Amino acid sequence: RDLAEESVVLSRSENAIIVCALCTDALAQTPADEAEIYKLVLGAMTFESLGSPFTRHALSASTFDPGTFWRSLDEDVIKSVPYLHPRTRLTYARPETVENFLEVIAREKPLPKALAKLPGFLLIDRKRAQSMTARGDWDKFAGDNRLAPGSVGVSRIGFDKSRSQALVYVIFSCGSVCGHDTFVMLERGGT
Repeated sequence: RDLAEESVVLSRSENAIIVCALCTDALAQTPADEAEIYKLVLGAMTFESLGSPFTRHALSASTFDPGTFWRSLDEDVIKSVPYLHPRTRLTYARPETVENFLEVIAREKPLPKALAKLPGFLLIDRKRAQSMTARGDWDKFAGDNRLAPGSVGVSRIGFDKSRSQALVYVIFSCGSVCGHDTFVMLERGGT
């Protein structure tokens, strides 16, 4: 089954997308299931083509750690600006899901190999992309591979204990002042 066709975007608010997966096995525990979760997450997103005729984007082949900023916040800052930290911002997610997310994101890992076949994306190693950019080769590579401007990155997946709720952070970067980021929460239907 195509899980992307069996999901419904419930709401978009506070820079978050909540997706309800109607398929009960979408949040299981194997690497293949992680690939399905990433497919649902990326399928729920729209990434700009920025005037390009191409709609395919580079997708970092490994997860990234978005928590550096959050770990640097002290309690006074969090109290004065609570929306800056996931613990106080993500009121729609179970606290255990947020805690697991904050724990696992610090350890980056390769994305599941099944995502190499994901339409709309080209998996590319982050170091290779940085090297091409530093040498001035990125534009040629992007043109040869029919890539739209910008690249996409995803965090590791945080789960609640029952694995019925999942939380992922997604970033779209298209320049020094261009892009967006968001949390995506998936919840198994019927819970």
